[in-house]
Amino acid sequence: MPKGRWGAGRACLVVGADGAVGAIAGALSAAGFAAKRVAAEAEALAELETGPFAAVVASQKLGPVAVAGIVARAAQQYPLVPTVVVGAIGSVQEAVDAMQLGAADYLVAPVEDSALLQRLRRVLERVAEPSPAGTAMDFMGLVGTSAAMRRLLGTIDRISRYKANVLLLGESGTGKELIARALHARGPRHGSLFVPVNCATLGHDILENELFGHERGAFTGAVTQKRGLVEAADGGTLLLDEVAELPLVVQAKLLTFLDDGAFRRVGSVKRLTADVRIIAATNVDLERAVVEGRFRRDLFFRLRVFPIL
Repeated sequence: MPKGRWGAGRACLVVGADGAVGAIAGALSAAGFAAKRVAAEAEALAELETGPFAAVVASQKLGPVAVAGIVARAAQQYPLVPTVVVGAIGSVQEAVDAMQLGAADYLVAPVEDSALLQRLRRVLERVAEPSPAGTAMDFMGLVGTSAAMRRLLGTIDRISRYKANVLLLGESGTGKELIARALHARGPRHGSLFVPVNCATLGHDILENELFGHERGAFTGAVTQKRGLVEAADGGTLLLDEVAELPLVVQAKLLTFLDDGAFRRVGSVKRLTADVRIIAATNVDLERAVVEGRFRRDLFFRLRVFPIL
């Protein structure tokens, strides 16, 4: 168990306005870390520009879009910096969501100091493990000497320079997200955010809201305006994992966005624009889904500008 001044002056960024993250900042300081606390996403992104940090701790209460932005920017600025998300409930789904955003760990508040430091040490040791010899860091860990792998890496290298949409097809566990991250990291958008979303983990009734956001008062419980993941990814890349799970109504709105880069938040008549490269991934036979009426034919062809199988 870490004790005393284990932090040795290493900087940690703690993001959130609630008491739980305040207590975490205090525990990190007591352990010898230089804990920098900010309240909101914008402040966190500004701090990440000035870093470096040994770790980032973010409150789930910031919301999934803000957490996604913080995780993505931390990974972009400092690839080996882990982000730990702190939530208020111990639901498996919330932990899974945090991990899918790219978090290295998920803790439930309130967190005992000893448990916090023990978990933090674990994630710091994990990211500090040396990479295997010959790892190609600019391909995000994708390595191999087989003819098939060389062809894949050549394809990534060739199409990453373009801004056109990409469709990744393949069975679950074949590394589609790694390919998407490599395309982003090697392409002209590498200086902006990579925002992943798994369409299968979000209910059909909230997917439109998560992707395009909403205005205050758009529906019961919408007490504040919310940016969607499309806005969060402006200038960068949005990965739509399990894209076949998009309901037809959201497919139509996504197609409109792909046509001219314009969209409207739920409950708004104001036309907004965003410059986003879409990478879609699925293990479903989309051509069959088109024939069966479960996926729009026009959207399928807009997504498969560059298909990778």
